[in-house]
Amino acid sequence: MKKQKVCIVGGGLTGLITAIALSKLNLEIDLVTGSNNQNLRSNRTIAISQSNFNFIKDLNIFKLTKKDFWPCVKMKLYTETESKSFSEIFYFENKEKNVLYILENKKVISLMNKKISKIKNISVKTNKKILKINSIGSLKSIQFNNYTSNYNLIIICTGHKSLLIKNIFKDKLLEHSYEEMSITTTIKHEPSKNKVVRQIFLNNEILALLPISSTKTSIVWSVKKNLVKENISLIKKKLELYAKNYYKKVQFFTALEFKDLNFLVRKKY
Repeated sequence: MKKQKVCIVGGGLTGLITAIALSKLNLEIDLVTGSNNQNLRSNRTIAISQSNFNFIKDLNIFKLTKKDFWPCVKMKLYTETESKSFSEIFYFENKEKNVLYILENKKVISLMNKKISKIKNISVKTNKKILKINSIGSLKSIQFNNYTSNYNLIIICTGHKSLLIKNIFKDKLLEHSYEEMSITTTIKHEPSKNKVVRQIFLNNEILALLPISSTKTSIVWSVKKNLVKENISLIKKKLELYAKNYYKKVQFFTALEFKDLNFLVRKKY
């Protein structure tokens, strides 16, 4: 019996893990990706739950070590007091399992790409421009630059800025700008257990401290755009001051990364 053919469009975390998960079935898979350079340069992190961790573990993609999936046992929330110190207002823990795991996007994307290169029923098509998607009876047809390919199923895992997405959905979405920006970076510090995720609510700001190892922590600082007037060195001094409440010998390990924060929901999927 001929294998059913699936096309997955997008080489980010969602597209890669979808390809690997479906490769366990008797399917022929085309993975259409652009350049991964941006994903591999970013210092962004992601938090996943215990159930998501178990799902990845069951896929047997790679050996799940603390080096790549850092387990956190508690989550603590703080607010700023009048004296500018931080007051703990809530904490959460589950003594039977980890609250969540923190992973670095670029590390996991690199590991998944290595895994995919060894899976025989996944064919990676890099930088292939998709001109059109049509329906042919029960099949879907993708028109590439110089050829057309038919599929039983197409799964689109690209971001909202993708021209393909805009052409298909004709920009039918609800959008709102928060007029805020996230600033992300990674700091190095003195070794510690570093198993607590912290989120601090300040006046017009939210600061998250996300442990990724015993000596490294990811910082995500959400702040109003009109408040980001300082130069890089002043922003670093402010972040360093915040971090020193919980860590010793703080040093910046990666450059600052800036990203606009927007609300976006499609009217149609």
